[in-house]
Amino acid sequence: MAAIMMSGSIFLIFWLIFVYSFNRDRSRYRNCNLLFLALLALILFLLNLAGPFFKQAALIIGILILIGLLVAPFFLIHNGIVMIRKEGHSLPHLLSLVLGIVILIGELSFIFVELGISNSYSHEATQKFCIPLRLSSAPFSASPSSMGQ
Repeated sequence: MAAIMMSGSIFLIFWLIFVYSFNRDRSRYRNCNLLFLALLALILFLLNLAGPFFKQAALIIGILILIGLLVAPFFLIHNGIVMIRKEGHSLPHLLSLVLGIVILIGELSFIFVELGISNSYSHEATQKFCIPLRLSSAPFSASPSSMGQ
């Protein structure tokens, strides 16, 4: 019970500081940091509140964070398109759009390369490239019989 009260009070403190800072001046960069700390404290509070269902709560929170990371590039791309339409073509206005496209390409490459969703041609090309490397390193390996001579 004490851990729940402590994490809840920490969450409440960070949230109140964020709301005060955000209402005072919305354009300050510290609002981003305060919101991050408030959300982090919220996650810790929810995990403490889960009690015996800690593993299930951690899994649900992890899935929600993953979904948020997968959806973020689409919001950045949408924001970049809106800024270009309303404010014109300039380098600062393209930043959100380019960042969203780069993050989306990174996520898609991770899905296709790391999770193994790729075509068989790339796998065959990798095998053809790696076999000569393994064969070429064979003369440089020292065997016990050649070390005694």
